Amino acid sequence: MITVHGLSGVTLGRVRRLHAAKFFDTDTSAPQFADMVNEVVERFHMDSNWVGSTGIFEFDVPSSGLITLPLCLESILHAQLDDKPRPVMGNRYEFLQHGVGQIDPTTSGLGMLVDQGNVGIEVAFPSTAGILTLEHNSADAGKQVRILGPDENGDEIYDADGVPGELVTLSGTSTNTSNQFSNVLGIQKPRTGYPLVVKRSTTELANIPPGVENPVYRRYKVAKASALGESAYVRAVCTRQAVPVANEEDYVVPGNLSALKMGLYSITYEENNDLDRAAQYGAKAIDFLNKEAEKHRGGAQPLATFQPAGFGIGKTRALL
Repeated sequence: MITVHGLSGVTLGRVRRLHAAKFFDTDTSAPQFADMVNEVVERFHMDSNWVGSTGIFEFDVPSSGLITLPLCLESILHAQLDDKPRPVMGNRYEFLQHGVGQIDPTTSGLGMLVDQGNVGIEVAFPSTAGILTLEHNSADAGKQVRILGPDENGDEIYDADGVPGELVTLSGTSTNTSNQFSNVLGIQKPRTGYPLVVKRSTTELANIPPGVENPVYRRYKVAKASALGESAYVRAVCTRQAVPVANEEDYVVPGNLSALKMGLYSITYEENNDLDRAAQYGAKAIDFLNKEAEKHRGGAQPLATFQPAGFGIGKTRALL
């Protein structure tokens, strides 16, 4: 899991100490404050101009040719395969009229990444169906988690009330599903005090942070120019995804306190139907983020443009 440490020195606890009293006069410990911060952060993540909104990450490519981004990443903007620039194609690429059609990432030889859309788990499901195990902290016992997906026969699983998925009540530190799953299409959980890990036998399917209630992962098909090997990896520029905070020690990203303050005022005025003031404070919040980004950029000047067809120079060393 890629963490946000180093991107932000601001925790939910610090934001609460500095700003909660402006919105909750009598109860600065109100849990609703975390919800407000999460809403502001989600709006910030719709704008790509703040410090840390993108980053460079490396991913090992498994034999399946599929890589899944961790929860904190939204998408891949640009990619290299074994240090060589390669294009990133949309999820309709394999459906183009007169196009290449279905791509086998292990043999295609095309040299590209193809978006496969959003999925419910971090890795490809094992080839055989089986019972799922939910590992959790005993403090979260009694909370209920819904797992959606097909059974061993490929039929969708329903609970006793006819609602899709199996509803699992957490008990102790490890709880098994009653049904055998052949895939996991979605996981619904409440806010927990600790992470929730979902496994099929020894394969970890998802490791869900406390504040995330409906995890969604982005998956890509990696069609290498040559057959996949153990040394194959992807180096990519990725955009970040908003990960809700739940505990006071969780990092808030972006951690610009002035922008967060303006954002909190903006949604407060919006809730009171004062849309003009809401827009003014929202614009101030984005302005703080943009100024921080400009300062962070320093004197750097772009020296080259991205060439998705693969004509770039690959990995570079200290050009600036």
